[in-house]
Amino acid sequence: MLSTITPSAAIYTVAGGTMTEPKAHMRIDSSNTADDAMVELYCTAAQRYIEARARIVFGVAEFRIETRAYQIPLEITKFKSLESVATLDSTGAATTITTGFRLDLSQAVPHLIIDPAVHLEPYAFRVQYKSEEDTEVQTQARAALLLLAAHFYANRESVVTGTIATPVPMGLGMIIDSLSQARL
Repeated sequence: MLSTITPSAAIYTVAGGTMTEPKAHMRIDSSNTADDAMVELYCTAAQRYIEARARIVFGVAEFRIETRAYQIPLEITKFKSLESVATLDSTGAATTITTGFRLDLSQAVPHLIIDPAVHLEPYAFRVQYKSEEDTEVQTQARAALLLLAAHFYANRESVVTGTIATPVPMGLGMIIDSLSQARL
């Protein structure tokens, strides 16, 4: 099972002084700080959604996989570094291993290959690794983030009356689909 140990840092924050771009995209006057916390919240929610849907990260994130497989795909975004590999016994106690495995970076999705001859009967393996996406993908993903955060901001109410809504073609979905396809 894949879990996130350390998510990527939010790229738009009030504290970091990075609200200019999303506020401009939402057509909010930069001197108006009343909605900054809400804009930051929507940007972070949009970022997490895009990371989950397109299986990418903004910046660096750390993941953990626990599995019984001997060939373990390191499938979230671009592989950066292997942090640790451990065997787990039936009680869940971990023993770090430093030999008897190799990284296969020749495939589209990097794999950790564990030698079953060296590690005969562990209950499971725990692998921790870091990922970091390249700049081109992050730029494209940032466009999707701005579109989605602006949508959240413009549609804060659960009901809109007096309008006929139609989906806008070739927007957020198109960007996320292209990010997802880049992984194949």
